[in-house]
Amino acid sequence: MKSKNNIRAIVLIFASMLIMSLTAGLKGVLVPVWKSTFVIDSKAIALLFTFESVSYLLAIYFGGRLVEKIGSSKVLAGALATLTLFLLIIFSSQTYFVLCLGMLGQGIALGLVTLAINITVPNFKVTRKAVLMNLVHFCFGLGLATSQRLSGYFLYKNVSWRVFFPVLASISFILAIFVFFTELPQAEKRANSKSKSVKNNLSIYVGLIIMLGFYLIGEIGTSNWFVSYAVEGRAINSNDSSFYLSLFFMLFTGGRLVGGFIVEKMPYLTAIIGTTLISAFIYLFGIIRGVDGLLFISIAGFFQSIIYPTLMLTIAVLFKGNQARATANITAISHMIFLVGNNIIGILNDAYGVVKTFYVLPISMFISALASLIVVFIIKKQKSEQVISG
Repeated sequence: MKSKNNIRAIVLIFASMLIMSLTAGLKGVLVPVWKSTFVIDSKAIALLFTFESVSYLLAIYFGGRLVEKIGSSKVLAGALATLTLFLLIIFSSQTYFVLCLGMLGQGIALGLVTLAINITVPNFKVTRKAVLMNLVHFCFGLGLATSQRLSGYFLYKNVSWRVFFPVLASISFILAIFVFFTELPQAEKRANSKSKSVKNNLSIYVGLIIMLGFYLIGEIGTSNWFVSYAVEGRAINSNDSSFYLSLFFMLFTGGRLVGGFIVEKMPYLTAIIGTTLISAFIYLFGIIRGVDGLLFISIAGFFQSIIYPTLMLTIAVLFKGNQARATANITAISHMIFLVGNNIIGILNDAYGVVKTFYVLPISMFISALASLIVVFIIKKQKSEQVISG
């Protein structure tokens, strides 16, 4: 790729991540409004989010094959165009059924955007890929926070929730046009890559799935259950608990801003193992300390921040010639592990209480680190020629 086109492509990747995060950040804020607008209860909201989550996972799983066939440029442009359409459907929805249809389509679009970005970034001809990948994911956190803050403010000012969607749709449509006419870097293709990259490395494949799946239980589980743990288990008020959760995500976002520079100094898997273990120990210490340990749980977010972006780079290196499908499969199946784990946490909360159950999160991080160590052992045992230091 020429230098000018390379810069344009990178800018579009950042912009695509931003529009995705701005869109994803709306749904949580809009729950109370949707309940009153469509006269629905929490079960209906849960079903709505389930539709989006399932379509998101299916899009990622099958999207890898689509990227292999038509390339990441067309997939990303198509995903942004699809997002435009379903944002407008949500905007115009007058019934719960149409809202569900819009969210289902939004899940497909966001899944394909996520996949296209994670496949594309490792293939840019830049010297510091870890820095670039972490900055792209930093952009996601920034967009998420911006979306939640601005939407909450405008709703408070009695601005209709429908206004957000045509604005986002317009931006998404413009981006789709630019991306369609921009050449994005493609993953390396290798003859008979499936047998070389997947079958011979099946144990590595499974190890990465376990590693990412249990990491997601720790990270997203914090977002889902931290406030419940603090309020019900440690008897602090909702304002203080939301502060600690906000601090977790502030440090998490900040970690992605600087984490790439740290990762560049060491092999990718070494960085993942180190930060996962540090996060798990800090998290465990925080739970043991009780109320005084809430700050430590928040600090763990800084160390968790680089794991996901760095793992995407690791997959790109380990599965050269089959990167698109490997990224899609590992990401989709790992999210399924998270969904199962998240439901188990809910069941355990009712059976044993939030404090005892909260130990599942650092334990999951330890399992993730163990899976990472096993992957490193397998790579060394097989005397792999693939360099995992970037």
